[in-house]
Amino acid sequence: VLRDNKIKTKVEIIRPFGENFPEFLNIFKKIIKYLQIRMLSILERLGFLSDYLIPFVYWKYFKLRKIVKTNDIIISTTGGELGCVILGDMLKKNTGAKHYIHFHDPINYGIDLGSKKNKKFHVGRAEKQIALMSNADLLIFTSKKHSEKVKNLKLNVNQIVQYLGFVSNRHYSHFNNLFNNNKKNIKMISQKKKIINNLEVRLKKIKKIYPKSLLLFYGGSSSSSQDIEKFFEVIKTFSSKEINLIVFTKKKPLIEPDTKNIFFENYISPKQYLKLIKKYADAGVVSLSGEYLTHCLPGKIFDFMKYRKFIIGYHLKKSEIENVLKKYKFGGMIYNNESTNKQRKKLKIIYNKIINSKKGKLVNYKWSMLKTNIKLIKKWKI
Repeated sequence: VLRDNKIKTKVEIIRPFGENFPEFLNIFKKIIKYLQIRMLSILERLGFLSDYLIPFVYWKYFKLRKIVKTNDIIISTTGGELGCVILGDMLKKNTGAKHYIHFHDPINYGIDLGSKKNKKFHVGRAEKQIALMSNADLLIFTSKKHSEKVKNLKLNVNQIVQYLGFVSNRHYSHFNNLFNNNKKNIKMISQKKKIINNLEVRLKKIKKIYPKSLLLFYGGSSSSSQDIEKFFEVIKTFSSKEINLIVFTKKKPLIEPDTKNIFFENYISPKQYLKLIKKYADAGVVSLSGEYLTHCLPGKIFDFMKYRKFIIGYHLKKSEIENVLKKYKFGGMIYNNESTNKQRKKLKIIYNKIINSKKGKLVNYKWSMLKTNIKLIKKWKI
């Protein structure tokens, strides 16, 4: 909520049980939570619910309607769900406050984007999405391609494309706290420090042994929607003297065990990950797969932007990743539907560009989330 040009927000973790739920019953808590979300998702898929978060929406609505004021601006961020958008719309109707919808990603099974998210059965939500957008005061997109598709609907609602990750950077502290406050993690905190220290030792060693090697960072999922395994095949065509890739992921993909320039690390807290990016990464890898996801801009791109790191985009032509890299000229694009040989040639060009550039001056675009939000408020203050 924006109040007097300041962001007023509090991160709350929604839990079906209290903080003091008995440790030995954790397995039951997890089972119940899984079944709860699973059942709500099925009801959404069949069209009985407009979003699986509806129970939580009403829970928060009855609390927030007493807090939000008429002169406030509500910003609902969505990564594909309708829940937060529905909540913002309900608060707008109740309080008279302005409602901005921030589309970090397109709504899952919403308006027609020319390609489908997947082949799974799901009742369409376009009608509900259009009704919510029509009632909003401003539509904010992190994707030019997505914005253009919505413009064709002629909703008569102001809309802009604003490249920002999240409206507030509180999500970092939220995930850090979630990581550090877990009882299991607290018990292992000394071990976690050793893991980070050992990781730094390995990174320093790579830098020392291969001073001209490009150290790439990839952090996130290794699922089919990222298509990162195809990128591994390109990396394997280079030697350790040229390129080394550090992969932070929960599920390690299946690759050949003799790969000497790809290193897999477990997930670490965002705070630690960002420190390592700042300190060691020469460039970051941002990867997506498929036509539908060309309308999306991964949030991790803003982490590399924050620290002025070169970005290697791995997706299709005319994707939103490519649009951003071209706009700000701080990255290079590799098309993942081309042959491995063509991809290697493009990565070699990127390699030479970074190696031949003066360190720290390759990326001159001074992006910051705070400045982006201030511009947004000043431009659209109604």
